[in-house]
Amino acid sequence: MDWWFFREGTEDEARDYLARFLDEGAAAAAGFGPAADFSLASVPEVIELLRERVELVDAPPPEDAPAWVRDVVAENGAGFRDFAESSRACVLRAAYYLGASFVSTYPVLRWELGAPDAPEVRQPVVTGFGAGDDLPVLAAAEALLAGRDAGEAVARWRAAVSG
Repeated sequence: MDWWFFREGTEDEARDYLARFLDEGAAAAAGFGPAADFSLASVPEVIELLRERVELVDAPPPEDAPAWVRDVVAENGAGFRDFAESSRACVLRAAYYLGASFVSTYPVLRWELGAPDAPEVRQPVVTGFGAGDDLPVLAAAEALLAGRDAGEAVARWRAAVSG
């Protein structure tokens, strides 16, 4: 999904969005059922629940995709995929749940905005990882909902807490 409004908005707008994202995410998470206890062990189950509600559609190549990427994709008969606009709410819910599970598990982690020089500029991220990396929750949620192994991703980010 194109999260253009983060790139084009101001930091104040992004901070307002982050506050709404956290409030609305907490409210939505209440509907995930009893297994949604914000433990890291619950993340794969919640992602699977939300994965059943999203729709992937064919999409044109990103405008900034290099020609060689377009050629390789065309040669292999693959295409570019994206989430249908109707899936945006599920992506946001998954992003919130993923981030909130890390923040509630590790007190050293906190919500913040993506750095100005990062691809996730002004997007909600979880920061405080030992190596200085941020968890870009929107991109991570998209990858998980598209089929990436949630248990493996959680294990990798857990390992990054201490660096």
